[in-house]
Amino acid sequence: MRTLEDVTQRVHGEYVRKLTALETELREVRNTPRHITAMNPAEAIAIQADSARSGEEARRALRRAELADQQLTSAVGQLEQAHVELHRRGEALRQRTRTLYLLDRALSLDAETTDARKLVDGLLALVGDDMQAQRCSLMLRAPEPDYLYLAAARGIAPNVVEGMRIRIGEGVAGRVAAAREPLLVQDVREASQHPLLRDQYFTTGSFISFPLVYHDELVGVLNLTNRAQRGVYTDEDVERVRLLGLVISLILSRNALPERLLESINVR
Repeated sequence: MRTLEDVTQRVHGEYVRKLTALETELREVRNTPRHITAMNPAEAIAIQADSARSGEEARRALRRAELADQQLTSAVGQLEQAHVELHRRGEALRQRTRTLYLLDRALSLDAETTDARKLVDGLLALVGDDMQAQRCSLMLRAPEPDYLYLAAARGIAPNVVEGMRIRIGEGVAGRVAAAREPLLVQDVREASQHPLLRDQYFTTGSFISFPLVYHDELVGVLNLTNRAQRGVYTDEDVERVRLLGLVISLILSRNALPERLLESINVR
């Protein structure tokens, strides 16, 4: 890219210099006959021929300069496209690197602690911080058939307590659990048009509700809401959560966290 910039600047400079020289030469040739006071017809014809030849050369040079300018414009356009593509690839690489870091942190957290509460809170914090969710929650499968319970949350209303149940198929998380398909809402004003969200009332911003499934068994649902600075979640964010969700589902299932955590909540 730097080489392309140097080339375009050099071509443009050369174009300006040549064009200036040709314009000067053309003016001199055109002005020469006005200062000639006496000459024979042969000399006049020769001068006119030279002038015509110089004019034609100047026009050709000007045409070449115009072509060079078009090439320069095209090169600048290609350079801008290269900048955009470089930024896109750099951002994609940054996102992948961040995702790999989070996967490593989740696995490290699993290896560092056996405490169910610390592990669940740590996993939710990893995803919530990365996705800039001001409100997030983790619902896990309850022992009662067709129920989820609130395992961990932050930024939610004080009256919403850990251990509270929701029926699978009811509410946003319940419907996502029943469908086992992630739900992305970018504009809550249009959310009621979604088949899963009819008759629902929303007061939050953009959100993601993602089912956690391991070996075709529902483990729970992860909810991310109200992205910081009024940001909007995108399809790329859903794919990122999908990778994290696979690892979280594995950790939750391998450690039997839905059962262990619920026991600690009931004891309290």
